[in-house]
Amino acid sequence: MKKIIVIVCGLLFAPLLLAADSTKIGVLDVKILLQKAPQAQTSGKKLENEFQKRKDTIVAKQKTLKTKHQKFSRNREILGEAERVKQERELTRLQQDLQRLDQEFRTDFTTRQHEEMDGFMQAVKAAVEKIAKKDNYDVILPVDATAYVADRVDLTGKILALLVTASKK
Repeated sequence: MKKIIVIVCGLLFAPLLLAADSTKIGVLDVKILLQKAPQAQTSGKKLENEFQKRKDTIVAKQKTLKTKHQKFSRNREILGEAERVKQERELTRLQQDLQRLDQEFRTDFTTRQHEEMDGFMQAVKAAVEKIAKKDNYDVILPVDATAYVADRVDLTGKILALLVTASKK
């Protein structure tokens, strides 16, 4: 009876074992691609150039606010009540304007950063698909989704090479 069960189980699971042996799996490290791919570097420089003027404006307003606040703190005791209230309101208004500018800056920057990241990830996906089709991979996973990765299945270098080539076109 035990022999029959072993034979039946063997027959049932044999196709699964054969399929598992023929599955070709690769992994890629997206963090390395973000650090080294020319497209990612170009996107970073593009964002920096696009937002530098606004960033400089915010920094200048922060310095102005700090200077006015220090001046107000030094002169607070000698100011008349009406002048003290006027300067406090001015400082509050400047602080609120600065917070609004900073929030708008962060929102706009995050939106553009996501747009640039989407474009980069499309380029990565195209490179992954090209390698998968060329080398007959069944599955390519991000390295973060795995517990262990042998060097022979790491495709990060191949994908990076494709991205470098694509950036030169």
